[in-house]
Amino acid sequence: MAKFYEDLIQGTPAWRKARAGVPTASKFSQLLTPKTLKLSASMKGYENHCVAEILTGRPIENFGGTRATERGHELEPDAFDFYELTTGHECRHVGFITNDAGTFGCSPDGICGDTHGVELKCVGGAKHVEHLLSETGAYEDHKAQVQGGLLVTGFEFWDILAYFPDMAPSLYRVPRDEEYISKLSDALKQFNENVQNKLREIRGD
Repeated sequence: MAKFYEDLIQGTPAWRKARAGVPTASKFSQLLTPKTLKLSASMKGYENHCVAEILTGRPIENFGGTRATERGHELEPDAFDFYELTTGHECRHVGFITNDAGTFGCSPDGICGDTHGVELKCVGGAKHVEHLLSETGAYEDHKAQVQGGLLVTGFEFWDILAYFPDMAPSLYRVPRDEEYISKLSDALKQFNENVQNKLREIRGD
């Protein structure tokens, strides 16, 4: 059963601290290769990042952001309002959600009742056009994140909205992909085992 940390506000120091050392859905793409669904070579680097956060007891930022990402964050409230008005769903912000054991989690852009989550993608104009031309919108670019959210929460579906002012939106409803979720679950078990092994080696346990 998932644990919902509704008092946390995304982007705040408390939110970053709560996520430190915990693999989160926004990084799940580093665990599996997209086509073969085998363990990815990039998983090792993400393991080391989580180990560093556990050892220091604080979040370690690797990415300072760009003007494009800042603009994306600025547009998210508009995208959120558009989603609610268009779908009729009342959504709430939840800072962080983990599985029952707290060994992995996600920070969705919104949770709609007890049925589904929503991800908002406010990217550049050219990329938005690419999403408009795709039958699945922005989903393929964020499959690991979305299926990761479904794994964490146990929900049956997830909505992903690509939003850009003065262009049509792209809204796609994502069902659970049980094969992918199973592979992702196995990868997370291996990930956390590797993290604990590295901690024992460093600490001399």
